[in-house]
Amino acid sequence: MAFIDLMIEEVPVFYLVVFFIFFLLMILMLRKLRQLTDYKYIVIINTINQTYQTILTTPITVIDDQASKTSLQHYLLDRQPVIYHGKIADDDLVIDKEQKQYTLPKPLLEQFFYVLSQVKTMMVRKRHSHRQLSLMIETQDPLLFLSLLDKNQWNEYERLFTNKQLMPVVYLAIKQVNDAWDDLSVTDRLYVRNILKDYGRSGMEKLAVYLTRRERRQLVRLEKRLRNH
Repeated sequence: MAFIDLMIEEVPVFYLVVFFIFFLLMILMLRKLRQLTDYKYIVIINTINQTYQTILTTPITVIDDQASKTSLQHYLLDRQPVIYHGKIADDDLVIDKEQKQYTLPKPLLEQFFYVLSQVKTMMVRKRHSHRQLSLMIETQDPLLFLSLLDKNQWNEYERLFTNKQLMPVVYLAIKQVNDAWDDLSVTDRLYVRNILKDYGRSGMEKLAVYLTRRERRQLVRLEKRLRNH
């Protein structure tokens, strides 16, 4: 009887110890899993940033100025209006901006649009994450992609690329402007207006087709701001 009484007293303690050990192991496993997930996240962000920077700094040709060290980033930051509708030759897109004529290789633009799709995906994930790593796009000129929407050259992009390839371009260009709107100068806001005015009020539907229903709120938001500006 003494043995049975001892077992009754000791068994609950035994199970409690086992449960406690199991609980500690679960905590350690979850912590390890989170560390691995964080590491993977860091690797992805760094890879995207490196690829993005490499593409932006890739030299492109400026016709009649072979000595120029012009990159894709220089082209994007050139706010001169597109006065030449462009032509396609040997998979290159030729665009005139005032006195400069840029040659944009189609493969380079394809790589650029693809990495923008990755950027867009990670921006959405970051909203639901505790991680605070920055994408390079978040520290750059918020109007960097806006020049791509210039209607004259956009018509050429539509001939060269699919809607799926162009979707992240429209989303990021509009979202970056909205996010930075309060900090934009008068000159910046006028530039935004000049880029989008060629689409006209109803013509905004041309850009809306590249956005999901939820993403179109960004476009509506920007339209209201431009009307009130």
